[in-house]
Amino acid sequence: GTAKENDERESNNENQLVIPQLPGEAEESNQRPNNEDAQAKVMQGALATIVFDNGVQAIQGTEDRIDFAIDCFNISTNFYRDISNVTNYILGVFKSDVNFSKSEKCWEAHAHWIISVENEEATDASRNAGKKRSRNSASMLDVNKKQKCVEVYQEAIKILPTVEMYDYYLKFLLSHGNGREIENCFSLLEDEDV
Repeated sequence: GTAKENDERESNNENQLVIPQLPGEAEESNQRPNNEDAQAKVMQGALATIVFDNGVQAIQGTEDRIDFAIDCFNISTNFYRDISNVTNYILGVFKSDVNFSKSEKCWEAHAHWIISVENEEATDASRNAGKKRSRNSASMLDVNKKQKCVEVYQEAIKILPTVEMYDYYLKFLLSHGNGREIENCFSLLEDEDV
């Protein structure tokens, strides 16, 4: 090539980032990572959990931190079918980190997510069957999902027996429970003396 072409190639090489090879890496030095591999790692949720952890650490106010965590959780649930590990990771943090396990909002977000996943599945099932959902079937939760919600609320009440937590649980029972379950909630409330 001409001198001008050689100068352009050298200029382009100067603008490229050359990353040194680490021990244990493949011998193909300076090979660009495969786009598909990079996308797969992002899709596996590694980047999302890093952003979540860094955001939680960077935010100073407790309420702001909780709101950020719930926003991240809600975003992750939109992608649950493709990358469930991000949602599961955040749920783990909600339970293990006292900043979140002592937040009624986090427990409510967890229970609400179980309900929303059920409603999505019911909608998908009715579409697949080619039938319209009745008003009654739309309001009824699958027994397993309902039991999971009850377990979440009962665990929350053990950790956080506050009026607000009982209020969330009672509203859930009024929407999805039966008389006996509602009575049990009131008896728990009387035992606690909230």
